[in-house]
Amino acid sequence: MHELIKNIILMSAVGGVLTLFLLVVKPLTKRLFSPKWQYYIWLSVLIVMILPIKFNLPEKSPNIVSTNAIFQTANQIKPAQIEQQPVQTMAFDKISEISNIKTPEIPIDIIRILGLIWLFTALFIFLYRLVKYIIFVRKISKNSFISCDIQNIPKKLTIRKTALLDAPLIVGLINPTLYLPEYEISDNDLNYILMHELTHYKRHDLLYKWFTMLVSSIHWFNPLIYVVSKQIDEECEISCDYEVCKNLSDNDKKYYMAMILEFIQTSIVKKRPLTTQMASSKTILKRRFTMIKNKKTTSKLVSVFSVILALAMFSTTVFASGLANTLSQNQDSNIKYEVYNGDKLISFNNEPFIYNDSYYLPLRETLNAFGITDIEWNNGKINISMPDSPKEYVNSNSCEIAIGSDQVIYDNATYTIDCVPILKDNITYASLFFFEDLIRVGQIPDFRFNAVRDLSPEAYYKEGEQVFIGTLKEQDNFNPDTPVKRIIVDENRNTLAVIPVENQQSEKLSQIKRDGGDIVNINTYANTFSIGIMTITANDERIPVSSDILIHKNDKRVAYIPIIWQISTPKPDFSDMNS
Repeated sequence: MHELIKNIILMSAVGGVLTLFLLVVKPLTKRLFSPKWQYYIWLSVLIVMILPIKFNLPEKSPNIVSTNAIFQTANQIKPAQIEQQPVQTMAFDKISEISNIKTPEIPIDIIRILGLIWLFTALFIFLYRLVKYIIFVRKISKNSFISCDIQNIPKKLTIRKTALLDAPLIVGLINPTLYLPEYEISDNDLNYILMHELTHYKRHDLLYKWFTMLVSSIHWFNPLIYVVSKQIDEECEISCDYEVCKNLSDNDKKYYMAMILEFIQTSIVKKRPLTTQMASSKTILKRRFTMIKNKKTTSKLVSVFSVILALAMFSTTVFASGLANTLSQNQDSNIKYEVYNGDKLISFNNEPFIYNDSYYLPLRETLNAFGITDIEWNNGKINISMPDSPKEYVNSNSCEIAIGSDQVIYDNATYTIDCVPILKDNITYASLFFFEDLIRVGQIPDFRFNAVRDLSPEAYYKEGEQVFIGTLKEQDNFNPDTPVKRIIVDENRNTLAVIPVENQQSEKLSQIKRDGGDIVNINTYANTFSIGIMTITANDERIPVSSDILIHKNDKRVAYIPIIWQISTPKPDFSDMNS
């Protein structure tokens, strides 16, 4: 729902910008281009507002950090320097915006509520218009009869006469019907009526009107869509008159205008959507007659230019819409997440993300992928029924966690966790550490997790941002007066870790707690990636267990590197712990 609402708002905004542009240039285009151009150019607005477009922008080939790889420190030292380059906006800065997520005790999702309001209102408007149209068509159909005395009419078009109408119109997409007033119409008037209505029929104007109704129902909250609908209705009749009269003599034009005027004067003009109405509003009568009398002669050069301009505007708007959609959808394009059950890749409807220095996975989807389906939600508390564990010392059959709580209850035993469960888009997410705990006790065997990330240093700093890029040894020799972002690279300039400025400030460093050795305590940058708390065996290779790193120099804390900033630190394969 969140992505749908975001797409709707984005398409509505882009369509609104194009609408405003067309309204601003209309005084000029109305004088230069034909009424037909004025009519069909609004179709571009409708298309932009109904079709979500997304481009596959070229991306750097990401490196997948294998779970059985061993990190090796760089042997070759390159000169360190402060670099300021125009580069791609840092991916993790965008991802870190998710830290604004609240963790309320009661699940309240404003986006979902607004989405439901939009959906129900759109359905109500569409169904209201549809029911109103069906009632009108049935009413005139029951009170009409077929007229068979008119020749040269398309086979699919039925002509009926009714006393309920005082002006001609066409209704129906599948079975189009031309309804004529029941009173006697002269042959000359009938000839012009048929010319006008058949022009609507051949141009498929009814399909255009139905499409407009659909788009306006979807974007009911955007006031500009009603402006677009009005413009289409007006230009439909004006362009139709233009087509009918472009080959008529001056006398025939006068007769045609007199007939339209008579219809408007003698009929009660009601707006009947999804129909063609020859007797349209009096407000556009002056424009219709001005266009008919002053036949616009458009040169071939102007015609070609009008087509090029229309295509250019449409293409530019489509590109802008697609680019905006792509950027909004790919805010985390430099990091992707893979979770496996053995060799089977788990497909998530709700994507994992980074929050509070930890990876978060959708709880229910992840557990379901491992056959754990007995999960109950109760006012922010989640109760999970666990399968029997193959570990002899594990006898827990239930687990309870709560949104925003650092307590995990296994049967009657309570444990404390650092990364609490949270809500996002009304979906419960749990930290990767929670799932690793289930791995250790054998509840979800064959769990594997990979972070697929861009290893180029340029992906992790902004344009104009001061940043130090160097190897591990070079970090030891770099002592600036004020902290700058540090990016640690290997000899091939692949990013190993990122140390933000705030993680080098004494205020934050003093707040970091070392609980049970969960943070690796090292003395120099050179040993940053060679020391772990413990090791496990996977695929016959020793792999350091990923951990937050707290760096000391001369008994003073100088930097803190959370796991998520350790770009090349491998995530271990815990499957062997189940054996």
